[in-house]
Amino acid sequence: MSSKWLQATVLILIVYAAFATYHWISSSERLEELNSLLISLSDMPTFKISEAGSMLEHLAENSSEEVLRERVFHYASSARTLKYVSLALYKTTGEERYRLLSTTMSNIEAFLNTAGNHQGTKDRIIENAEILKKIGELLYGKRICDVSEEIAEKVFNLSSELQT
Repeated sequence: MSSKWLQATVLILIVYAAFATYHWISSSERLEELNSLLISLSDMPTFKISEAGSMLEHLAENSSEEVLRERVFHYASSARTLKYVSLALYKTTGEERYRLLSTTMSNIEAFLNTAGNHQGTKDRIIENAEILKKIGELLYGKRICDVSEEIAEKVFNLSSELQT
């Protein structure tokens, strides 16, 4: 009788292990799919942030305050999108580069919102254009998943230098 109980217990454990393994594999595949979607979602905002410094400097020197403000808020929206995408990638992968990118984009978003909401938008943009352009150069042509931790740290340090 005890041998049948032992066999039944082993069978239950095998079924449970198979179910748990299937569930774990299924969850891992869904997580990879989610990360892939997040990376795709970040492509356009990453490109926009990479061009922001040059474009805003050009607009500050050659357009009205209203046109400049509209573009400033457009780039702030791109930074906000990247902030949340990077944070989600950090939560799903635990990779430090995504946390640094999220904080970088938070800094850029705060700078742009402050610059756009106060008098002297042109002056603020011109004073910080070189920093924004350096950030853009480091991100240019990269997908968010291609940004190394070293580059993420560099753009984070640069974003910390933005003056409002």
